[in-house]
Amino acid sequence: MLAKELLSVAKPILFNTEMVKAIEKGTKTTTRRISGKRNKFHSGDILYIRETWTECETVDGVPYFAFKADDENCCISSKPNFKGWKPSIFMPKEIARTILRVTNVKTEKLQDIVTGDYNTPVNINREGLILPCCNCNHANGECAEFIKNNSCGLLDAFIKLWNSTVEPKELGTYGWNANPLVDVISFEKLYYPLCVDELMKESGCSRKDCVNTPTLTFDERVELFDKKGKEKIK
Repeated sequence: MLAKELLSVAKPILFNTEMVKAIEKGTKTTTRRISGKRNKFHSGDILYIRETWTECETVDGVPYFAFKADDENCCISSKPNFKGWKPSIFMPKEIARTILRVTNVKTEKLQDIVTGDYNTPVNINREGLILPCCNCNHANGECAEFIKNNSCGLLDAFIKLWNSTVEPKELGTYGWNANPLVDVISFEKLYYPLCVDELMKESGCSRKDCVNTPTLTFDERVELFDKKGKEKIK
């Protein structure tokens, strides 16, 4: 299946900007979602990412869509005609640029991410968090001791990330301390954005004037991928 066919059957999934970047880098391959609260995903499901976006215009007045995950390289928010970022929940399906396939789904308690052994940092790393973890080597139960003493930096980062996704009024039900039931969703990338340098190369511009380079539409990306024989799904 090619990207356009996949998109026609894809379900939406929301990620914040930092997690979109982690997915693009390949460091995030798992996400945890409250079980039963939203769409239920199954192994084999095709998903498209909804991310923070905006509508822009080139210097010639040509409209295009841009994404906050690219802002660091493309300086989108510093453009004179920048209209502000739009929430990911309102991103139209037709401008989706990243497609995922669910490889596994299991249901467990949120705090089951902590296993008391070397699997704890692995589990958290798969969530897109690659950070040092104090002096804890997560072997022979040492991780459990560090967590008990609230001194595991990697776990602290995950807890902060998780709680940031929960409405303050719902922390007592869905926050880390509430230990809710979650779906652990593992996925792989099928189609994802060309890097900024490749976009600029294709458009013939330099990094200096990339601010004036329109982001390719989904169809244009698909055409580019297929033209190069890259990112096809077997």
